[in-house]
Amino acid sequence: MKYPDKLSSLDKQRLYDKQTEYDYRRILNSLRDNSETVKIIGTSLNNAIIDMENESIKYLLEDIMHLLQTLDYLFDSCSSIEGSNVKFLPHTAFFREYVTTLKVVDGKIYDIFNERKLKDSELFKEFCNISELILKEKNWRNQIEHNIDPFYDGDYFEIINEVNVEKMVLYIGGIFDLSMKLIDANYLKGKVENIKVTYKIVPLSERIQTMSRANKLQIGINEMLCEISHRVMENNKLDDEGKNIIDLGFKYLELNKSLLIVYKDEESEYVNQSYSGLKREHYQYFVRMSISIIYRIFDKLGLYLYKKMDLRIKKSYFKAVIDSIDKKNNNNSSLLIKDLSDLRGSTEYIEMSRIRQNIAHKKLSLDFNRSSEEMRSLITNMFDIVGSIIYSLSEEYFENNSLSVSNRSKSEVAQNSIGKKL
Repeated sequence: MKYPDKLSSLDKQRLYDKQTEYDYRRILNSLRDNSETVKIIGTSLNNAIIDMENESIKYLLEDIMHLLQTLDYLFDSCSSIEGSNVKFLPHTAFFREYVTTLKVVDGKIYDIFNERKLKDSELFKEFCNISELILKEKNWRNQIEHNIDPFYDGDYFEIINEVNVEKMVLYIGGIFDLSMKLIDANYLKGKVENIKVTYKIVPLSERIQTMSRANKLQIGINEMLCEISHRVMENNKLDDEGKNIIDLGFKYLELNKSLLIVYKDEESEYVNQSYSGLKREHYQYFVRMSISIIYRIFDKLGLYLYKKMDLRIKKSYFKAVIDSIDKKNNNNSSLLIKDLSDLRGSTEYIEMSRIRQNIAHKKLSLDFNRSSEEMRSLITNMFDIVGSIIYSLSEEYFENNSLSVSNRSKSEVAQNSIGKKL
């Protein structure tokens, strides 16, 4: 958001808060206007997932349910402006999740047509028409995953205007109808297999200790983010490294909130599911969202090193960047690079990457209930590992730029702390 140069930081904050409140109310009104259509889709999806429990279409229906469920939580997030729900995730978190999942659904349906050589069919033409709705969204998805998040880098207003609720509902309804036509045409047969989660369950007592340590990290990260935000409001421009730090930090705070619901589930005071009428647990959604956020953090770390070290490789993906650095076998590498290299080879990274790739690209289903404790253990440990790295990166950035956290920032974070006990 751009402000007149002569405004004080306090006036800029007031303008920002006013604009945010306007956005929340506008999105909320649009969600209410489309609520009847959403409930019809929700009822149809509930019935379809029961009928297709053991069929090969199940993995695709779960992706579509994830899209529709995003509207539930977007509704809850925007409703927070009218109530006490201020500690829930921001609306931008759900726009990101929606855009990320769009690419997954679009790719899987394209693969169905491609594998069965059906590109000359009328159904493929219908798919192309639906897919045209999300051309910009697919481009933003690439930025969200592999560059500075466009929500933090100037495209915020364009995104929330382009990715509007009416179009979201139109796409979800259209892609669901197309999926049912694929079943009716007998293009999908066989049973779907489950993703096997092999991560070892960590006792809850150990996870509580890990979360306690990680919550201290997130408070420190939050303080540094708050300080950077104040400086931006005071007309201090951020360089690319600063934008990368902001991007990583906010992703981590969103992961913290998402992880809270993964543990609380039905006890959560922040979420309900009355908007769409979907019969699906909060846990299922926020486990998948946590996986998405963690994977974004991986690639943001890759982008950070890619720019910091001016690497001459084609892609800035985390795996590609670390593999490139490791090949040089630099014994003088910093402690941070060694930590990132250790992350690349860790059991947590390998398992998280495998699960995410299966969800995003394979015709597989994740049995959330059967693997609940394995997933909670994995996400908790990953939360701790990436928190330590992001905290170190942020500290290094502050030190290199002669910055320090003010009492004002510490006080604001203390008043709005999101740290919770399991």
